[in-house]
Amino acid sequence: QEEHPFVGRNFSYRPYFQQAMKGKLGRYFALGTTSVKRGYYFAYPVRFEGEIIGAVVLKTNIDTVERQWGYHDETFLVTDPDNVIFLTTNTDWRFMTFGEIDDKTRDLVKKSRRYPNLDLEPVDIDYVKQYPFGSIINIQSHDGIRKTFLQQSHIMQEAGWTVKILSNIRPIREKIVGVNLLVGSTLLFGYLILVLFAQRRQRLIELKKFE
Repeated sequence: QEEHPFVGRNFSYRPYFQQAMKGKLGRYFALGTTSVKRGYYFAYPVRFEGEIIGAVVLKTNIDTVERQWGYHDETFLVTDPDNVIFLTTNTDWRFMTFGEIDDKTRDLVKKSRRYPNLDLEPVDIDYVKQYPFGSIINIQSHDGIRKTFLQQSHIMQEAGWTVKILSNIRPIREKIVGVNLLVGSTLLFGYLILVLFAQRRQRLIELKKFE
């Protein structure tokens, strides 16, 4: 009775279904081929008299998670094991690849129908320098402007995803300058207090000698 019914549809090509039919918990992220909506799928085998006869599948909507993310100077994104961006606060990057991917990986993604009818264009990235706390990268936007970001990443082992936070370097530099000015002003103020204290002490010593 729904607008996009699933009755009669064959989803045997989906990895989550294949995992469930092997007796495992299937987990997978993809665009729905029927609804064309993003979702994270959980699948579990259905057994009858010891035989697996099918799978129960639950799809969770992740759009609300994406809407709750993000700050003015930071971009959040999540890439799948094939380096495709499927969650991001920058809508221009959605379903692009974070950098170039090889032709073999591109073919495997298309065969799985994880992102049907999408070209998977790469985000134009240049890696500048690697640090223990992250990477400095340059990214060219659609308007041709190249911006510098601090990239910090964390791998989610179970899902095979990589969460990335891209912080715009310019506000960070402004914060560093502000902190340096504050620290410098504090040190200068402390130095002036020490000088005044030393001068006062010297005057007291001279006054005592005079007396």
